Amino acid sequence: MRRPLRAAISPIAGRTGRRVSELPPGCSALTRRAAALPRAIHPAAVISESAQVHQNVHIGALAVIEDGATIGEGCEIHAHATVGRNVRIGANSKLHSGVQVLDNCVIGSRCTIQAGAIIGSDGFGFAPQAGDGYKKIPQTGNVILHDNCEVGAGTTIDRATLGSTIIEEGVKLDNQIQVAHNCTIGAHTVIAAQTGIAGSTVIGSRCMIGGQVGFAGHLKIADGVKIAANRGLRKASKSQTQFGKGRQQHPSKIIKNVKLPCAIYHVTASWIAWKILKKSSRIRAPLHDKKAENHSQIHLILWDWIAYRSTNNDDSASR
Repeated sequence: MRRPLRAAISPIAGRTGRRVSELPPGCSALTRRAAALPRAIHPAAVISESAQVHQNVHIGALAVIEDGATIGEGCEIHAHATVGRNVRIGANSKLHSGVQVLDNCVIGSRCTIQAGAIIGSDGFGFAPQAGDGYKKIPQTGNVILHDNCEVGAGTTIDRATLGSTIIEEGVKLDNQIQVAHNCTIGAHTVIAAQTGIAGSTVIGSRCMIGGQVGFAGHLKIADGVKIAANRGLRKASKSQTQFGKGRQQHPSKIIKNVKLPCAIYHVTASWIAWKILKKSSRIRAPLHDKKAENHSQIHLILWDWIAYRSTNNDDSASR
C-alpha cells in the first residue's frame, strides 16, 4: 500500500524518527531516472577541435559546439542545441533541445535553460537615416547568466549593445519572456510568462513579477518589488512597492490616486443620484426596481469619471 504524501514530507517527521528527506516511491523513481542520463557524446554531435569539453558531459545528437567554447563538468547539452564561439558554460548546467547560446555569452554553474530559449541574440537597435530607412547598430556585447538560474522555454535574452546584459544569481524566468539589451535582473528575482523588459532597465533583487508585465526602457526597480500581472510600468520605483496589491488590473483602470476619499465620494454620488431621480417625472413610487437600477448606473458613471480624472492627473504629473 502506497504511503500518503504527508507522511513522507511531514514537518514533524524528525520527531517521529522518520527520515525527513524520504520521498514517495514515484518521486524517487523520477530522481533515479534523471540521474541515469548517459555521460557520453553522440556520434552525430558537431564539436569544434578548439572547443574545451569536459569528459564527464552529455552531448546529444546534432548538437553544435563551436570554436573556443568551454563546457564544464557534468553539463548536459541536449539534441539540436547550439553553443556559439567562445561561450563558457559552468559545471552541471543543462541546455535542453533547441537552445541557442550565441557567441561570447557566459552561463554559470547549475543553470537550466529550457527548450527553444535564445541567449545572446542581437538587441533591437536601429538608427534612423535621412531617408525612410534605418541603419542597424552593431550589438557587440554579451549576456552573463550567473549561477543557479533557470530560463524558460522560448525566452529570449538579447546581448548588450556595449557591455553585458546581466542575469544575476538565482533568477527564475518563465516561458516566452523578452529581456532586451543591457538589462540587469537582480538576484533571486522571479518573472512569470510573457513579460517584456525594454532596454537598459534595471530590476532589483528578490522581486516578484507577474505575467504579461511591460517595462518601459531605462527604468530602475528597487529590491523586493512585487508587481501583479498585466501591468505596464513607465515610472521607476525607488522603494519596495506592491504594484496592483495582488489584483490583476488593466492599467487604464488603475484608480490609485483618487483625490476624493471614499466616504465623500459615496455621499456625493448618492446626493447627485437622489437629485436626478427626484426631478425625473417618469419614475413613480411603485417603480423601486427601476429607480435602484438607475441609481446604480449613475454610481458607475461617476466612478468611471473619477477614475478617468485621476488617471489623467497621473499622466500629466509624469510628463
